[in-house]
Amino acid sequence: VYAGGDVANGGSEVVDAVAEGKRAARGMHGVFTGAKVEGPVQTSRLGAPGGATGSGFDHPVRATDLEAQYAVEARNTIEAENANEADNNHG
Repeated sequence: VYAGGDVANGGSEVVDAVAEGKRAARGMHGVFTGAKVEGPVQTSRLGAPGGATGSGFDHPVRATDLEAQYAVEARNTIEAENANEADNNHG
């Protein structure tokens, strides 16, 4: 028995319903073909190389992951700007 959408998640959100439908489809595909199907892995919306990645419902990117990655990048940018400014003032 395969279920998706409101039957699987109680009708909480459309996004969840779509994810449940995809999970059910992947399960059926696995049974019929013996193959395991995984979703695409995408970089975060910030596009941070080596940063938070996910594939929606398989390995979701959480807002806290994005915020943490953004904080690291912002801190690195500020440190680099400060170092360049110090070099310019002393050179």
